[in-house]
Amino acid sequence: MEKFEEALRVQESLGAIIVDNVTFSEWNSSVSKLPIWKPALRVDAIDSKYILTWHFLAGFATYPRGLHTFSDVMKYTAEAPEEENNQWGMSMTELEANENALQASGRDTAQYRESIEYVFGCTTAPVAGCPQVSVPLPAYPDGWAVERLAKGLTTTGPNIPTGIIFVGRRWDYATVIGAAHSFEKSTQHRRSYKPTVGTQIDLPLNHPKI
Repeated sequence: MEKFEEALRVQESLGAIIVDNVTFSEWNSSVSKLPIWKPALRVDAIDSKYILTWHFLAGFATYPRGLHTFSDVMKYTAEAPEEENNQWGMSMTELEANENALQASGRDTAQYRESIEYVFGCTTAPVAGCPQVSVPLPAYPDGWAVERLAKGLTTTGPNIPTGIIFVGRRWDYATVIGAAHSFEKSTQHRRSYKPTVGTQIDLPLNHPKI
């Protein structure tokens, strides 16, 4: 928290006006452990000119579901139980549009209510479509206790980097990138430490005979 407060003071020195006590809906990190967040191979209608058009579907040798057109895909998605359309379909989008479901504590609402250009904090990246940039802070000092995840990944310890995240308004990439760049150029924390690389394996250094 001390480094975060120091980072705030740097922001003030660069001309930022700090707005304290702005409320947001809290992100529960346990959500990312739910099965619904596990990667899955699904067809996504990203480019309507190609993806899920007959050009794309015609590339398959077999059609086990009889999906030959975009309409077939839409019908199957809406009716197949395994697609869980009642949970992942358009109902939630329609509800938000009709009932203004964005809560007052949401990140977007708070940013516009307070005329905030970006959020600056030691937090996880928002699952909200907002642009974000992470910038280095000082590394953990010598003597800091080493903590590891169950799979062995080190999370804290001497010389382990820390960082801060800038979160901007949706689509406002220029402001958040500019603020993050200004902070990084002013602090240069990335130059204050060097990664420590070690190995427990000895490799032979014998040169092959030519």
